[in-house]
Amino acid sequence: MEGTPTTIEERQEQLNQLHAAIFPPEQKENKGNDHKPTIDLADTELLQKAMAARNGASFTKLWNGDTSEYDAMIHGLT
Repeated sequence: MEGTPTTIEERQEQLNQLHAAIFPPEQKENKGNDHKPTIDLADTELLQKAMAARNGASFTKLWNGDTSEYDAMIHGLT
């Protein structure tokens, strides 16, 4: 085409600006504090807490490889 440049030029910055104009970043909805508590427990302590939790019996079965409570879900029977 007449008037079209015959060389390839670096234009990454212009492409970035065009992309940002067409696809502006989504605004995150502020749902309060994004702070997530740090769990500073040894693995054994964490396992003990999980096993002592309200659903600890189910956790313990899974931890020991017993999926019987979940077999229906796994095989699509629910």
